[in-house]
Amino acid sequence: MKSLRKYRTYRGEPTASENSADPTPAAAEENADMEERIRAYAGMSDDLRWQLLVRKVGEAKRNGTMSDADLDAFAVSCRAMLDPEQYARLLQLIAAVKG
Repeated sequence: MKSLRKYRTYRGEPTASENSADPTPAAAEENADMEERIRAYAGMSDDLRWQLLVRKVGEAKRNGTMSDADLDAFAVSCRAMLDPEQYARLLQLIAAVKG
């Protein structure tokens, strides 16, 4: 199982291990990219985020970069991070994309 010690807290505060070592250039670039993506979605309404997710997943499904098995695995992997209403909505999205 992966260690989550190097990830930032939900408030974006560095963890103790991040303070003790400089990240590699690749890791720093990856972190900056992820933070930029988070900021891009932060001000959006839930409905708009879901619409974008539906569009992106639909595109990935059509161009063959995402399979039904990938969608199912994604749902399982993020279940613990979603409340029951969000999880039900995700399952509806997946069912719609699967057709």
